[in-house]
Parts: sequence; C-alpha cells; structure tokens
Amino acid sequence: MRGSVLGAPLADHPDWNVLNGMGFLWNPDFSRLARGEVWLKAAGQIFFTLSVGIGVILTYSLGWLRQEENQYLSVPLEIARTLPDSLLRLIGYARGAYALGYVDDVRDPLDALRGRASSARLGDLEQAAERIGAEPRR
Repeated sequence: MRGSVLGAPLADHPDWNVLNGMGFLWNPDFSRLARGEVWLKAAGQIFFTLSVGIGVILTYSLGWLRQEENQYLSVPLEIARTLPDSLLRLIGYARGAYALGYVDDVRDPLDALRGRASSARLGDLEQAAERIGAEPRR
C-alpha cells in the first residue's frame, strides 16, 4: 500500500515502484528459462517441498492428531460386547502398528473384550497382516 501511495520505497532506486513490480509479476520473461541458475533454484524449491513440506503436512494431518474423545471408553463394555467386530475396530478396539494399541501383554483389545487369549507378540507381522487381510512382506 505504501508504495502505491508514496512511490518507490528507496530514493536511490526510483524504478522499484508498484507499476514495475506488478509488471515483473504479471509479465514473465521466458528468456530466463534458458539459464541454468533458474532451473537449479527451481529444483531446490521442489526438493524442499517434497521433503520438509510433505513432512509438515503429514505432521499436521488430521489422521495423525489424537482424538478428543476415546470412543472405546465412552461405550460401556456391556454395549461394546454386542457390537460387530468391524464397528469395534472403528471405535478403537484394534491393535495399531508395532507397540501401539495393545492391552496387557500385547493382546489385541478386541481379544480382551471378547475374553479370548491371544498368541500375538510384538513384531508378529503374520498375525497383523492376517488381521487386515494382507500378505506379509518377506
């Protein structure tokens, strides 16, 4: 705003005014694309976006934020025992990844709710893959 009202911000650079700035912004000089320096700076921007930028997006993604309410604590056990397994997994009765979401001795919360013993141990990739219907990688 200041530049449009008062002119150039620096007296020794009168060509740094609003009109020239808008012209630079909206009328690109495509001849500069032949310079390697432009491509090097563009590549730096791309790699920054793909590394730090994507990392920030994943960090603040809603899927990774904690719940405001633990659904498995809100549903009484008597009611939870009547619900289908798919719904119970949705509200939190599921062991997540390695060392996440287990009960007592790494037992699946769904097994604990149903009163079943579990042979799962930390790092039991085959059982985790079977639970989600996938083939474990070897």
